[in-house]
Amino acid sequence: SDLMFAATCVGLFAGWAGTAYGQPEVMAWGNLTGIRVEGHLFELNSSMCIAQPDGSGVFNTGREKQTNNYSRDGKIETVTVRMNAPREFRDADGTGWSINGKETVEDTGTGAAKVDIEFTSPQESNIGGAYWCLQLPAALYSGGTVELIEPAKGAAPRASLAPGLKEQNEYVKASAKGIRFTSGRRQIEVMFNEPTQILVRDDRRKSSYDIQVMMAVATGKMAAGQTTQKTFAVK
Repeated sequence: SDLMFAATCVGLFAGWAGTAYGQPEVMAWGNLTGIRVEGHLFELNSSMCIAQPDGSGVFNTGREKQTNNYSRDGKIETVTVRMNAPREFRDADGTGWSINGKETVEDTGTGAAKVDIEFTSPQESNIGGAYWCLQLPAALYSGGTVELIEPAKGAAPRASLAPGLKEQNEYVKASAKGIRFTSGRRQIEVMFNEPTQILVRDDRRKSSYDIQVMMAVATGKMAAGQTTQKTFAVK
């Protein structure tokens, strides 16, 4: 299954050539809708995500899908969430994972931001991985290109986002220190605080052609009490 391999990371913010400033827009439930530059919102549609062990599905945070708490201190916004496995992801006896997430978004100016993502598993969680995910609109990025920054040895440095022909298409599956999306006059660049596995794909089974970017903060099962964290610098 295409989600199983600990696919990881791409944190992204939309940049526009020549812009002087930007402002992240964070929802109270932890999803980063995008970054507003000179009044225009560049969409990112981020979420905290938990993948099933067999890759059969992914849980994404969203409105009224988990318990959450939001706070703001100047240019820093913090969201904490408690995510429980939805019914369709639970075992036959009704048990499932429960994971806490924390997202801290700091407006670093000039159309950029720093995003810290942290996951904690109170008990052992049988998952395929915990991720920060983005959903880039196909209308804006399909047909563009994706470039890996400092990719792992053997990884192709560039890939086309020309639409694939399958129901599920995989464009990038590799490790790198960052990633850059370019399409028309739009460019998104995300750097990671350490080499990170990146999965760029689409999944049209629910009639969406949007480009999904998965950044693994944790891969595979999480042990009881385990906490894992990753930082994304986006512009």
